[in-house]
Amino acid sequence: MKIELLCRGARTKGIYRGRRWGAGPSGGRCVMFQDGDVLNIPLRGRFVKKSPFELKGKDGRWEVYRSGKAMTSVSPIPLPRFYQKRTSDGIPMYKVAKLHGKDCLATTLLSTCWRWRQGKACKFCAIEIHGEKRPLIRKSGKQLAEAAKVAMEEGVAKHMTITTGTNPSPDRGAMMLAGVVEEIKGSVEIPIEVHLEPPEDLEVLDTLRGAGVDGVGIHLEFFDEKIRKEVCPGKAEIGREEYIKSWKEAVRTFGRLQVSSFLIVGLGESEQSVVGGIETLCKLGVVPHVVPFRPIPGTPLGDLDPPDPKRLVKIYEEMERMYKRYRISPRKVRSGCARCRACGIDALIPF
Repeated sequence: MKIELLCRGARTKGIYRGRRWGAGPSGGRCVMFQDGDVLNIPLRGRFVKKSPFELKGKDGRWEVYRSGKAMTSVSPIPLPRFYQKRTSDGIPMYKVAKLHGKDCLATTLLSTCWRWRQGKACKFCAIEIHGEKRPLIRKSGKQLAEAAKVAMEEGVAKHMTITTGTNPSPDRGAMMLAGVVEEIKGSVEIPIEVHLEPPEDLEVLDTLRGAGVDGVGIHLEFFDEKIRKEVCPGKAEIGREEYIKSWKEAVRTFGRLQVSSFLIVGLGESEQSVVGGIETLCKLGVVPHVVPFRPIPGTPLGDLDPPDPKRLVKIYEEMERMYKRYRISPRKVRSGCARCRACGIDALIPF
């Protein structure tokens, strides 16, 4: 049922359905199940209208219905109070950073991407689609430090994820990320993961570590090269071997299980490529973060459907075996998406 909810979403009425666009999975809300699992359930998009599931809210709790039959109760993760506050330069904090999962503070440092300038953007990405009238395109270290401080004081943030649109510099934005992390860590001690493409000079990973970064996400997206080139034409110009070199160096720099890579399921990739990719990452000590494709309206792939949940179940079973074989435990991850896990089926692995 949980995997089906991740793939099919749920219909709702009178419930805030999450942000519409931006980097990463949007159009959903995080809920906690009675067993403690937290999942980001899609609530927006054409595919949701066809979902057999419906969420109905009452007295601070939601009931999950399937085809009119009550299945289980879930608790929505409350919107944090810090959303109502402003930074010292007057910016609403909800524009600076948002709560993901139950305790991850997340932000997009730079909401523009060089790949869009090239005409080679990832076709699932909505980083430059802005619904806000006055979006905050570039966040400063000071703004992020202030948001992190109040989020920690409120007790809703225990770690942080900073992603960014890629810039054309050889370091792929690493120095920009290092600067803001150093400023955040000068104000508040919070574990931080940053996301970036493989830099040309891998020594900048040491610079990130020296600035206080705890882990990195270097996301290949697909091990199926044909699909990767089709869906991510810009990122695919960096070969898989360059990613492997970056993962190895990142594991050396940040430690085992402090490096992760997203793998997307549902855009035509072979099941063999996904399972083979999971094993490759596990062998390297990199955490594979497997997520079902979630179409975002307005993107080139926005009218497609997510993958068949039955396919995800098979991949989940293989991944669980890999996790056990290579001793991959998300509990040992200090920060970031691989610790949050609310958007993927790895959230369901019971260790």
